[in-house]
Amino acid sequence: GVQLFERTSAVLHLSLLVGSSVALLIPMAMSYAGGETGVRSPVAWLSRIISVVMIAAYGLFLYCILKREKSQIKPSPPESSRLAASAFSILHKSVTRLHRSSMERPAPFFKAGTSPDIELGSAMGSGRSTLESARSLGSLQERPEEEEEEEAPVISTLSGVLWLGLVAILISVMSDILVDNIEAGAAQELHVPSSFLYTIIVPIVGNAAEHTSALIFSYRDKPDIAFGIAVGSSVQIALLVIPACVLIAWPMGQDLTLRFGSFETCVYAASVLLLFTTISDGLSNWTKGALLITSYLVIAIGVWFQ
Repeated sequence: GVQLFERTSAVLHLSLLVGSSVALLIPMAMSYAGGETGVRSPVAWLSRIISVVMIAAYGLFLYCILKREKSQIKPSPPESSRLAASAFSILHKSVTRLHRSSMERPAPFFKAGTSPDIELGSAMGSGRSTLESARSLGSLQERPEEEEEEEAPVISTLSGVLWLGLVAILISVMSDILVDNIEAGAAQELHVPSSFLYTIIVPIVGNAAEHTSALIFSYRDKPDIAFGIAVGSSVQIALLVIPACVLIAWPMGQDLTLRFGSFETCVYAASVLLLFTTISDGLSNWTKGALLITSYLVIAIGVWFQ
């Protein structure tokens, strides 16, 4: 089948990813043009300035999202007010039409053998029927859609924050252990390239819960939430985490810049371009999903033979 999602939010996310790919291409191009390397090199200073700009762009993105969500929450008028307004509007048009038709009639408009009281009663009866039909039509047109039942929270807000903090600490410790084992020679023992472990295996295992959540919401026909989970995390990493790491490494004296390898930068830019052309129309189907999976497999093969 075909799933529809909000096109405005999708284009906004993808625009930020395109901007982040441009921010990564500039240091790479400057480095290949003969830029020096080191903590005080022009590439390092350029990366720090771009990192500040990217974090500011991410802050504006969050402000835009929150402002739009707040503007969409508007108090709706009571049901009786909407029905009364609709019935009055329809009734006003019907009475006006009846008044105009009566004014256009010739002067002697009573039938022969019929009293004016009978004609007036029939006209009033038709007016009452018009009012009843207007009310029924207004109730059909202005009936709100049934809202989905809100699921009751499983845990409280405080418990959720505590669990998130505990899980973040555990993930940090496990990540350090994983990186130490890979650097100690785990890739050589498994006969797997270290770049393949860092780029393919570790992200799949580390984001297993996120991937599962996106699949579940997509199966429940909630593509907006699934898209937010899948692409929102990419925006967060590209515009917040990587620039923050560059700025944190600056006072530590570490040579960390936005200058990635040519292969990684080109693959990232091509992936963003493919994603933009795939979902910019606001439609999702199994053919596009198969195309994205195929592209990911091609990238994984390229990383293996890098």
